[in-house]
Amino acid sequence: MPHVFDHTPTEQEVFDEACRYFATSPGPSTNDRGFGNNACLYRNDRGGCCVAGHFIPDEVYDRRMDNLENGTSISSVLRAFSRVLPHWFAGRIKLLGELQDIHDDHILCWAERSRPWRIWNYMALANRLNNLAIDRGLSPAAVDLVRAKIPAAAPETFTAADDQLLQQLMEPEA
Repeated sequence: MPHVFDHTPTEQEVFDEACRYFATSPGPSTNDRGFGNNACLYRNDRGGCCVAGHFIPDEVYDRRMDNLENGTSISSVLRAFSRVLPHWFAGRIKLLGELQDIHDDHILCWAERSRPWRIWNYMALANRLNNLAIDRGLSPAAVDLVRAKIPAAAPETFTAADDQLLQQLMEPEA
């Protein structure tokens, strides 16, 4: 269910709501519409939505948003659908794009790639969201909602090798 702000949200409000989305969404918004197994969609056929799509009201969502000629980044969608998207999108486009990048990161943030649907790797999500908050000068407190999901995040799909890779990728370059 999309979240619609009744005011122009601050970056902190958008970030906090995105964390709530990640903590309550069962996984990335994908399906078999012919876009490939790792294609994210603003809306999927099972009623799910991606993190950027979470902020697009149902009454303005258009399936063409998922198949634009110039790409489907939130920036491309804003250019093509600026008249119908919430007025605050333009002022939060960089943050929305960074959240979309986290959502779409099928290498680190998705687990269970062997099914037609995907589930979250909550540990990787929490790390990426925490880093985003720090980089943007936001409070990372809402990331705790995602961290709370780690014990229940299908541990059999997140291996020690995944953890080691995640740690290597998160280490600063020497």
